[in-house]
Amino acid sequence: MRFQLLLISWLAAISNALNIMSLGDSIVGSGCWQAILWQRLNSTGLLQSKKIEFVGTLHSKQCGFAFDGDNEGHSDQLVTKVAEQNKVSEWLVSVESPDMVLMHFGTYDLLAQVSPKRILEAYTTIVEQLRKSNIYVKIFVAQILPIHSDACWNCNIKVKRLNDQIPSWASRLSKGDSPIYVVDQYDGYPNRNTIGGILPDELGDELFARKWYHAIVPHL
Repeated sequence: MRFQLLLISWLAAISNALNIMSLGDSIVGSGCWQAILWQRLNSTGLLQSKKIEFVGTLHSKQCGFAFDGDNEGHSDQLVTKVAEQNKVSEWLVSVESPDMVLMHFGTYDLLAQVSPKRILEAYTTIVEQLRKSNIYVKIFVAQILPIHSDACWNCNIKVKRLNDQIPSWASRLSKGDSPIYVVDQYDGYPNRNTIGGILPDELGDELFARKWYHAIVPHL
């Protein structure tokens, strides 16, 4: 089995492409943040020099210009259900193995009153599934955006509890060959830049993309 994993990683390496997967719920799959990230990578020359390809079974909407919109942003999905049903493993069968994963997941779990503990357990399962696909995968995990929904008065308190636990969780699971990096998407994100208190609006997409860009560039 280890030989097969090494062979897969070697084949990915000689293809010269650097595959990036955006993973999460509708915060990842909707809006134009990935288009903005792609555009910035393109304008700085990194898209070409690093031969970056976005991978995923889904495709982003039109954002006014052509871009690579492949992703795994599944609308309204709970990360606990995705982990429980081995969905990530299923999706990975249909795409090139990612070298980098940008994960923002758990918003809809908190809206459904799922505990931060169970969300982190689901994160662990997903990390294991990603590493089965590529033992060298670099995983960027977001401290998630604030929630200010009238349907959930205490959700932002739970967001803060989850976000506070993510760094120590990441430190425990991070490996030299497959590091986990924490990306703070919460601090500095204005409450007004959401749709329905959950999804990023146009400026929110800009802020979201900017933080991903600065997080991944040192590791390309």
